[in-house]
Amino acid sequence: MFERAGCGFSHVRGTKLPPSATQHRPELAGAPFEAMGVSLVFHPA
Repeated sequence: MFERAGCGFSHVRGTKLPPSATQHRPELAGAPFEAMGVSLVFHPA
């Protein structure tokens, strides 16, 4: 059994990648991006 449990979800989009993301891949400069993440936290009883 769990005393507590939680779930977080994030979804972000942008019109262009930031410079730090294209530093090693300059051909991607100005490209749009999309990212998603799920976080699960469980505390057993």
